[in-house]
Amino acid sequence: MRQANRSRFITVVSVMTVVAGMVLSAPSASAQPDVAAPPAPVDPVAPVAPAPAPD
Repeated sequence: MRQANRSRFITVVSVMTVVAGMVLSAPSASAQPDVAAPPAPVDPVAPVAPAPAPD
């Protein structure tokens, strides 16, 4: 009984960890696909390019 509970606990934790990872990464892309998609690739590049230009 105890081993079965331990296996079930480990399985639940593993599933919850995977689900948590999917939930954390999915909403940013699925909740606002039009808004979240462009800023991601532009953010790292935009701040680097415009910074030297004004200077």
